[in-house]
Amino acid sequence: MLAHKTAAASLLVVATRMLTRFGDLITLLVLAYELKPADFGLVALASSLIFITESIFELPLVEVVLRVDVLERSHLDTAFTLSALRGLGVMTILLALAWPFAHFYHDPRLMKLIAVLSLSPVTRGLQSPKLISYIKEMSFWRSSVIELVGKVMALIIAVTIAILTKSYWAIAAGTVAAPVTMAIASFVLAPYRPLLCLTQWRYFAGFLGWTSLAQIIRSITWQSDTMLLGRIAGHLELGLFTTANNLSSIPLLAVLQPIYRPLLASLSSVKHDPERLRRAYQLISIAAITIGLPALIGESLLAKPLIQVLLGPHWLAAVPMMRYLALSIIPCLFALPLGPMVMALNQAHYFPRRNAFELCVKLPILIVAGIKFGVPGIIAARVISEIAVAIYAFILARRLIGLGVFQQIIGPWRSYVSAALMTAGVMFLGAQLQADFAHIRPIFLLASLASAGAVIYVASLTLLWLGCGRPPGIEHVAYQNIAKLARLPLAKPVSRGRDMA
Repeated sequence: MLAHKTAAASLLVVATRMLTRFGDLITLLVLAYELKPADFGLVALASSLIFITESIFELPLVEVVLRVDVLERSHLDTAFTLSALRGLGVMTILLALAWPFAHFYHDPRLMKLIAVLSLSPVTRGLQSPKLISYIKEMSFWRSSVIELVGKVMALIIAVTIAILTKSYWAIAAGTVAAPVTMAIASFVLAPYRPLLCLTQWRYFAGFLGWTSLAQIIRSITWQSDTMLLGRIAGHLELGLFTTANNLSSIPLLAVLQPIYRPLLASLSSVKHDPERLRRAYQLISIAAITIGLPALIGESLLAKPLIQVLLGPHWLAAVPMMRYLALSIIPCLFALPLGPMVMALNQAHYFPRRNAFELCVKLPILIVAGIKFGVPGIIAARVISEIAVAIYAFILARRLIGLGVFQQIIGPWRSYVSAALMTAGVMFLGAQLQADFAHIRPIFLLASLASAGAVIYVASLTLLWLGCGRPPGIEHVAYQNIAKLARLPLAKPVSRGRDMA
């Protein structure tokens, strides 16, 4: 029953996030045709300050409340009060930093941009906390509707302003419109009478200490690329880099990140059963690789036709950036289940350790390689640091739940083989198409190669799964759903001892 609820909740959240990311993609495409790359670079630079400041004071209130055994009104009131205070505090700090930040980057336009963008953290902190009680019950449809409404409103406002004004203010307006709309919609779908209260502060205090420290380190690590590139290069190169980065991150953000809370709820329910916890963690890790690996490799292989079709020829300078940025995200897939597991086991003190480790690895390489080589050096620093974090995640998972490092690495072997076959097939077909049809349109090249890659990957994965005796995993879940729709006989998964693949 729990597995069914978790799967259903994850499916709903993933579907919602895919729709919202599709909306983001449409917005990006329209803005890319209406605005210049330098406009994206300017807003990205201002947004980096917003992101760092907001992340430093991030309060994972939802995750904390989800761990409460008996949820009371005072927990929701305290969460709302802390969230509102945090939003006002972030806005105040941003307004104070606007002038020195603009002066440091020699662009006075940043002052007004930061002032407008500072409205986002305020409104994000004013959503109805009543939503948490529904999430705790594994009911996510309200959150999904709220997110969709916010994204639609952001799309409408951003696109309208971009078409009418051709100004970078379109990006800023869309950024602010989403949280404002979501805050209003949250009180409609999850009615709540605001009451300022801090009676449950002690419950939040200890946990938030570790996570806040982790967020400070993580935010600096995440935005160090943008901050450095904004200083050593112009808005044009920064705009190309951030746009390529946003496109390459779509698979991770749209499919994998949204399932964090369902996974947290699921892992929390089996945290007292070590064997079930190990099995659940391994299956989640394999599923993340199975879904994310082909998407990221495919993005890298098809970077040029993707850029040509989605953004147009004047964005071709972003092709090599996107090609390697997509590959740099692959190590993140291995560390994805670690966060929910650490939260479920109440081991939050590992977050700042992990993030400090990543920062210590990345920052020296970033400064030296970034200044000397520019964007290639920045991407190299990211790849090295992400690999280091994946290794850290392997070792920490072994320590916490006893799952061997080799087991974790070899677990998704079917995905590795299938991805390798997909890569070879796409590269061969791409070379043939471009040799035989030298002037093939990018959209046809993209459609042909993407379709071929998907067929090769799914077919290879299915054959390997069948050859292994249909073990538990994402392939089994997919087969069961297809069998139900096609009225085929359902298959029972065959487990072979410790073989979790």
